Amino acid sequence: MSYLLKNKMLIFCGISHLSINYGVTAAKLNYNVSFFDNNKKINDFLNKKIKYNEPKLDKYLKEYSQNISFISNLPHDLSKIILFIAIDIKTSEKNISNYNQINKMINYLNQNIKKKLSPLVIMSQVKPSFTRSISWPKNLLYYQVETLVFGNAISRAENPERIIIGTANGLKVKNKLYLNYLNTFKTYLIYMKYEEAELCKMFINSYLVANVTLTNNLAKICKKLNLDWNKPKKALKLDKRIGKYAYLNPGLGISGGNLERDIYNLNTISKNLKLNSKLFEVFINESNKQKKWINNQINYLTRSKLIKKSSKIGVVGISYKDNTNSIKNSPSLKILSILKDYNLICYDPLLQNLKLNSLNIKWLNLKLLINRCDVLFIMHKNIQINTLLDKKNSKIKNKVIIDPYNIIKNTIKNNIIYHDSL
Repeated sequence: MSYLLKNKMLIFCGISHLSINYGVTAAKLNYNVSFFDNNKKINDFLNKKIKYNEPKLDKYLKEYSQNISFISNLPHDLSKIILFIAIDIKTSEKNISNYNQINKMINYLNQNIKKKLSPLVIMSQVKPSFTRSISWPKNLLYYQVETLVFGNAISRAENPERIIIGTANGLKVKNKLYLNYLNTFKTYLIYMKYEEAELCKMFINSYLVANVTLTNNLAKICKKLNLDWNKPKKALKLDKRIGKYAYLNPGLGISGGNLERDIYNLNTISKNLKLNSKLFEVFINESNKQKKWINNQINYLTRSKLIKKSSKIGVVGISYKDNTNSIKNSPSLKILSILKDYNLICYDPLLQNLKLNSLNIKWLNLKLLINRCDVLFIMHKNIQINTLLDKKNSKIKNKVIIDPYNIIKNTIKNNIIYHDSL
């Protein structure tokens, strides 16, 4: 190991989507990165039994493998090493956080590290005061807000708009090891107290949810008036107070687990503080209403006999959105569950051949699926579908297409039996 790497060492405690993506990004920056976990978890990851699908992730794991190791025991001397805990916090069906895994890791570190000389950086999605409650020297304990996005995690880890760091007193990081790591990213460093940083993560997600909720309602107004939402959307993007990165495409409510968790937590915090929590309840209710759009479509199609007992149901996209293999709260699972007694055929580039509970699913490539299905649900923003649904293809004339994100071109819509979008 080079002298440079000896003085640039990180250990990510616990293998997770969060730790792997931040870890390989650090490896690219010439840090020596170790992922610490039990042997089973390590072997499962290396043998692809645990897989995190992200653009560039596999490429970086191979390209920077000389800077990456997997360990089941911590080194004796940790004095020149930064420890990270970036364990994904699992949530229940009701979006309640489960802290068992992170608590277990923290207890392990406390029991096995007698001399606490290393910076410990918490990156997991935790509630306010969680970090301060950890038994670790407060001048070496930090909370760093993660802002990854499923399907774009590596790019977000490589190019943060800013890095938000929680410290005990809200002042600048003094530890040179951690400060050098932060300065590697050449971006704004924003310091605040632990609790402010923990809440900041929730606040960021709540703004995104507010954005999504408003977009869905404004798009509904346009649809009721038979107007094209895309026209005002262009104007909104050019308004600097709203901006080109705003969530201005209508969707099927919030999914994936992270946004739902933070809205639930903010709702609970507001109630405990005896504040008005109605706004967060509106977000939750509006999301649930939006998710019922799929149910309403299926009900209409079955009532009007557009879905028959003999119909072949095609679903494109099983994960909750493009470029990820996460199926947490995915609307596609609802389709498969409701129509489980029908002939189901599916396509998802990152989930092909996945077994989903007791569902009897046939996996096909995209072209075969489109040619064979009678009813097509397009649940990812897959532009390639337009080519495969070319109006010259005689097989599309008898199709029913449910297209929530309005991917299908108008020339195709005019050549099929039924089409609907948000």
